[in-house]
Amino acid sequence: MGVFTLIGLAGADIFIGSYLLLAMGRLSSGAPLYYGLNLLGIGMALSSHLQDLNIASAIIQSFVFGISLLGLWRWRRERVIPERA
Repeated sequence: MGVFTLIGLAGADIFIGSYLLLAMGRLSSGAPLYYGLNLLGIGMALSSHLQDLNIASAIIQSFVFGISLLGLWRWRRERVIPERA
């Protein structure tokens, strides 16, 4: 088992853990921590494709990464706009 596979497995653990915390009500779906954990986990999981490419998995993970970036951007935008008013 290569280094990138181990990094990918650790990333999957982080991603699954954040989803578990969400399902248990310990984490809000709008919380920046949720998006941050998703970005970290999916980023690490994507690194496993440097060793063994699985195109379907890479596409799904890329979309989840992008959606998490969008969520963080929206959270930041909603937080900044009320302060300007």
